[in-house]
Formats: sequence, structure tokens, C-alpha cells
Amino acid sequence: MYFRKLARSTLFLVPTFGVYFILFAIPITGLSETLDFVHLFIEMFFNSFQV
Repeated sequence: MYFRKLARSTLFLVPTFGVYFILFAIPITGLSETLDFVHLFIEMFFNSFQV
């Protein structure tokens, strides 16, 4: 039972954070100050959940 729960959480978290790294692999800078701020906020939000 424990391993099933561990596998399910792993199968959820790996794609979730993987999609984030694929979308933000190329830095978006210089387009607009608002876009830079949003990008920074999203990056800080996802990085706060990683160990």
C-alpha cells in the first residue's frame, strides 16, 4: 500500500515539475517589465516546492 501511494505521488509530481522546466527552459527577458515580473513570480513559486 505504501509503495502504491509513493508511486502515485511520484507519477504526479515528475510531469508537473517537468512541464515547468520545459516551458521555462528559455529565459524570456527584455520583452516587457510585466512579463519579466510574471515569469519571475512563476519561477519562484515552483522553485519553492522543490527540495
